[in-house]
Amino acid sequence: MQSIKSTVENEAGKLVSPATLSSARKNLIDEADTGTNTASGPYQHEYATKIDQEMGKIVFTSKVKTDRLNAAIVLGNVAKSVSRTNNAVVFAGTAKKMLTDPDWTIVYWGMKVARYALADEIQAGAQVPLTTTDVEVAVKANPNSAEVIEEAYQVLTLEPIPRGNQNFGTLMLQTLPTLLNIIDWRTSLYKTAVPVVPTAEIVPATLLPVDVFSALTTNKQLESRTLKSLSDLANALLTAWSNLAPQPDASVVAAAQGIGNALSAFGTKLNDQSLQAAGQAVWKLNNSAPQTTVAKDQADLTQALTNLGVPAPQ
Repeated sequence: MQSIKSTVENEAGKLVSPATLSSARKNLIDEADTGTNTASGPYQHEYATKIDQEMGKIVFTSKVKTDRLNAAIVLGNVAKSVSRTNNAVVFAGTAKKMLTDPDWTIVYWGMKVARYALADEIQAGAQVPLTTTDVEVAVKANPNSAEVIEEAYQVLTLEPIPRGNQNFGTLMLQTLPTLLNIIDWRTSLYKTAVPVVPTAEIVPATLLPVDVFSALTTNKQLESRTLKSLSDLANALLTAWSNLAPQPDASVVAAAQGIGNALSAFGTKLNDQSLQAAGQAVWKLNNSAPQTTVAKDQADLTQALTNLGVPAPQ
C-alpha cells in the first residue's frame, strides 16, 4: 500500500499532464476520505497537509492556467472532505493566499477552501492565519464576479456549521461585522448601477433573523447595525425597482422581496407589528406594481425602521 506522500506526489505529477489530469484530479479528491466517510482524523490531517503542499506548489508557481485551476479544484474539494474531522484548517494559509490571486477563478476556489477553513478556525477559537478581512478584500477586488460574491457569503455565514449547533449564532457574531461591511459596500454600488447578482444578499439576510437573532440580541450595537445595513439595502433595491418600473429587472425584484421578507421576520422577532407588516408588503409586491405603489411601500418600510431608531437612508 502506497504512503500518503507517494500517492499524492504521483497523482500530482499526473494532474499536470493532459492525458491523465481528469483521473488524477478525481483520485486526489477521492483519497481524502473513504466511500463511507470513515477516514480517521489523523489520516485526514496528514492527507490534507500533503495536498496543501503539492497543490499549493502548482497553484502558486505554475504558469499553466489549467494546471493551476485543477489544483485549486482539488484543494476546494479536499477541504470539504476533511472538514468532517475539522482538518480544513490546514488549508487556511493557502486559502488566504488564493484570495489575493489576480485570476478570479483561483479566488473563487480560494473562497471554496476558505468556506471550510474559516469555519474550522472559528470553531477552534482563532482566525489565524485566515481572517474575515481577507474575504472582504477579495470580494471588493472582484466586484464583477457573481461567483466570488455568492461564495463569500457562504464563507461568512459559516455554511459548514449545522444551523442546529447551539453555538451557531454566537459563532456568527465573529463574521457578522465583515458580512455587513460587504453588504454596505454592495449597497453603495446601486448609486451608479445595479451590481452583479442582486439576489446574493438574500441568503445572509434570511439567516440573520432566524438562526442568529438570539445571539444578536446580546449585542445591541451590532443588532442596530444589522437593521441599518438591511434598511439601506432595501431602500437601494426599491429605488432601483421604482426607477425601472413598470419593467423592473427580475433579479432586483426578487432581491427586494427577499430583503423585505427578512425585515418582516425581524419585525416578528422584535414584536414590532409595523416592521412586520411593512416588510411583508415589500415581500408581496408584484413585479408589475406601479411606481407609486413601490414608492409607498418603500416609505412605509423606512418609517417602520425609523420608529425603531434606525437612521433613515441618505
